[in-house]
Amino acid sequence: MNTFWNDRFLQEGKIWGDTPSRTAACAADRFVRDRVRSVLVPGSGYGRNAVFFHTKGFEVTGIEMSGEALRLAEEDNPGITYHHGSVLACRLTIAGTTLSIATTSCTSFAGRSGRSSWRNAWTRLRKAG
Repeated sequence: MNTFWNDRFLQEGKIWGDTPSRTAACAADRFVRDRVRSVLVPGSGYGRNAVFFHTKGFEVTGIEMSGEALRLAEEDNPGITYHHGSVLACRLTIAGTTLSIATTSCTSFAGRSGRSSWRNAWTRLRKAG
């Protein structure tokens, strides 16, 4: 899967453009209402949604398995923290903040075993954050 995304971002660059997803816009509205300060964007790609959250005043952390997507993200997105790796294997500890997760379709890519890993990752984050 990693090779697929690296090749795709290398060949096509910013696949979905710079406009944030509708899901990110809806999530940002909710996060503002709930006074969220920090947002974790799993599968952050080249950062189109991460940048959107950052411009709305959130502290943003992105996790992405494609090194090529991260290269694109880090060129254009100062002030955003990115981690290279699978969100399903992530061992981030983010203490002392209110954390919300913005994701559009991570579980749909993962399949049955991946969804179990996703639930385990979510449980670890809830305990730490």
